[in-house]
Amino acid sequence: MSGVSYCLALSLVIAELAGARREKLATSFSPYGPASPLHGWSYYLESERKEIWPSCNFRFLSSSKDCSTVDLWQAAGENQNFHLEEVPNSSSTFYLKTACGNYLSYSGTCSKAKVDTWQEAGANQQFRIKALGSFKWSLEAVGRASCETKFLSFPSDCENHAVQLDAESSWLLHPATGDPNQRHFTNTGGCADPFVWHTSEGKLHMICTGGDLPLYEASAIAPDVTFKKIGSMLGGEKATWASNGARWAPENLEVDKNLNALVFSDQQDDGKQRVGWVLSFNGTPGSWSTYSSGNLNLGNRPGGEIDPHIFVDEDGQKYLVWKSDDNSVGDTTTRIWAQACTIDASGITLQGTGPTLLAESPGLWWVDSFTPGGALIEGPEIIRRGSYYYLFFASGRFCQSSYSENVARSTKPLGPYEKLGVPLLSTAMVGYRETGEKLEGPGHAAYMKDSDGEWYVVWHAAKEGTCERQAWVDKMDWTEDGWPYVSFTPMSPGFQDENLEQILV
Repeated sequence: MSGVSYCLALSLVIAELAGARREKLATSFSPYGPASPLHGWSYYLESERKEIWPSCNFRFLSSSKDCSTVDLWQAAGENQNFHLEEVPNSSSTFYLKTACGNYLSYSGTCSKAKVDTWQEAGANQQFRIKALGSFKWSLEAVGRASCETKFLSFPSDCENHAVQLDAESSWLLHPATGDPNQRHFTNTGGCADPFVWHTSEGKLHMICTGGDLPLYEASAIAPDVTFKKIGSMLGGEKATWASNGARWAPENLEVDKNLNALVFSDQQDDGKQRVGWVLSFNGTPGSWSTYSSGNLNLGNRPGGEIDPHIFVDEDGQKYLVWKSDDNSVGDTTTRIWAQACTIDASGITLQGTGPTLLAESPGLWWVDSFTPGGALIEGPEIIRRGSYYYLFFASGRFCQSSYSENVARSTKPLGPYEKLGVPLLSTAMVGYRETGEKLEGPGHAAYMKDSDGEWYVVWHAAKEGTCERQAWVDKMDWTEDGWPYVSFTPMSPGFQDENLEQILV
């Protein structure tokens, strides 16, 4: 074969493989991410009942171990795990396979509304899953097209656990197991509680929990960006409130090119974390050295205060946001607060009569706590997009599979906030490091726009079974009704169509 013929043949092979890859991604990757139905994934299907969790707790579609009954159950577990198998030639129609090996099934006779299971996948095991908005879905029995009662439904009465075919009802889909081929690119070394920002000099900086607060730098934001450590932020003689070294969740605001304001918490003599500030007038490593004389008075709640965040509204008004560490004293509920403030060369000054409660932890079934029977939320960050304010927060037990990232929204910066009914990030949603280890406990994320106005999320997670947290980056997009979702890279960064020729050769 001549060199020209070889190159032509190779080009055809490359084009065919690239086209096949694009076709595969188009059919296997949903534009709404893993909180929407994906072939090959398993989900817990939560019925949207009239009262929030846990007041109305029987809400999960369930099949008994022997496949004899289908109803609603009060927890998400093995028998509430449904695997989605795609019906050929239909991207929105699925078979729902139960843990016992049968398929969710129904009768084609309109007078029979019972839902049960069947051994094989066929015409009366097909369900069309249709978006209703806000990540809510209807499940339509395809084999009952002529029937009025053709949607998988449930009673509004919380004491009734029946499931049958009736009028349209809404379900939330929670990933239980994800894609074993999903890979994430390692963006840096150890980094818990990452925070990122663009400097006035056009650089991208990131800081993390611990010590004198490691400072990283990158040229731009992208899923395959590599952050390089350039030093530590803190310098000078530490104030008493900041001298312990147990420094958590730092966040920085570049007020202008001559002033940076950094907030974080540190452990006090009584063992509680409290929040204070430190200023820098040039933004270089080690230059944050003008410390507040004491910690900020954020209510001095018994558990302490952690995870401070500074939100700046479009009109320039600034707000300090934080979590009261209620779980540290055994409270089953944790809380996120905010208070207006000013920031100048003299530091951070709180405004108004006191803090406003933005969110409490109950209401989301997957949110647990180190306090038995409790719910834990933390790591708040607010962004504004259009007419909505979005309050992002982490939940659950860090470094464990329950840890996740969540979001609520409001039309006012101080709320009230409405929580989204599914996580933004969860252990089941995220995949594996490029070296093959499963990631768990994604959360405590930071959010930023690039120069083109595209949103990105920087989140931490650890290799399964460890607490070696690192930072990871993904793009964040928005649904038509204004909720964010993470656009995970379907394949490992670096395996792109334009690189296919180099890989093959």
